[in-house]
Amino acid sequence: MIAAGLAWAALAVGDPAATTRIDAAAYAGARFEGSEAQLRRALVDPGMTRRIRRVGFSAPHVDRNCHTQAISVSDAKLLTSCVDRRRGVGWLQIYDRDAGGVEHAEVGKGVRLHDRRWPHAAVGQGLVGVGARAGELLVPIGHEPMDLRGRHRASRLELRDGDGAVVCAIDNPREGGIAATALVATKDAIFAIGISYTELLVWRIDGVEPGSATCDASLVFAQAGVDAAGPGWRRYQGVAALVDRRGDVFLFGGRKHRLDVWRLMGFGTAQMRVLEVGTMDWRPAAMPIRGVFHEGLSVEPTPRGLRIWAAPRDFWRGSCLPARSDRRCTPTIYYVDQRVDPHVAGPAMTRR
Repeated sequence: MIAAGLAWAALAVGDPAATTRIDAAAYAGARFEGSEAQLRRALVDPGMTRRIRRVGFSAPHVDRNCHTQAISVSDAKLLTSCVDRRRGVGWLQIYDRDAGGVEHAEVGKGVRLHDRRWPHAAVGQGLVGVGARAGELLVPIGHEPMDLRGRHRASRLELRDGDGAVVCAIDNPREGGIAATALVATKDAIFAIGISYTELLVWRIDGVEPGSATCDASLVFAQAGVDAAGPGWRRYQGVAALVDRRGDVFLFGGRKHRLDVWRLMGFGTAQMRVLEVGTMDWRPAAMPIRGVFHEGLSVEPTPRGLRIWAAPRDFWRGSCLPARSDRRCTPTIYYVDQRVDPHVAGPAMTRR
């Protein structure tokens, strides 16, 4: 069922069978006010790496460790997701942000997600409410079996609110799973981007089907990444998206140490074109060989540019201070600030 108190949609008057609609104008994502050339230049050299240490959650029912899957950042919340591999259970962690950051040794809320069928849970970049809906949050979570080859024809993309409650879900019968997700708000609709083992997928989400938690959604684009973007496409472990002033969408994809940025021309249509913009190589000190983008990324607007987040470290028993058996902490969450050439009117990055 739709989470109680969620005010982003309303039933059509006089028609009890009508779909609960989503008002796309009530949500906003990250907006880029500069040019493609400015964005390309901002990716040339990584800025100074910053760290948030020992972020954790109360997890008395989690085994020794919880393998991190992804990170999502919004104005007021920082979210991560992980999987208890021994028990096959996915978890979502929700942290409140104070003055743009998470306090040292912050303890967040843990939400148990699906187990057995879809334990591999990856939270993605979400949307924030604007106007009368300010403070609301809508985030995607891709669920799939723990199959590195992605051969199971069973995965699910969920939309959840800022408390972790399910709003609606899309069942994905295509082979390859859903390893990374991001939401995009345009002037017409809300779209979900999904990255499978091989494909780039885009759904248009119009609402929620009555009497269920099923999204009224249609798959508007599905193509193998190497066919859509060429040989530079990778099997990304995290994605994020920005919208520019013209309405074009930039897709950020991270894998190992590398961040690639693509322009999605004609976004939301079957004729969408995927064009390469630029690449950044980010190698923080003492980073394991698997890389800073091994498990997800998030991109956040700042007054001078953009902030890129990564959470490659797992949640472990004993990583918190003081060490407690019922808590799991990730040793470090990383972020880096990338300046954008200031020759634009107003701040380089805003919420649209």
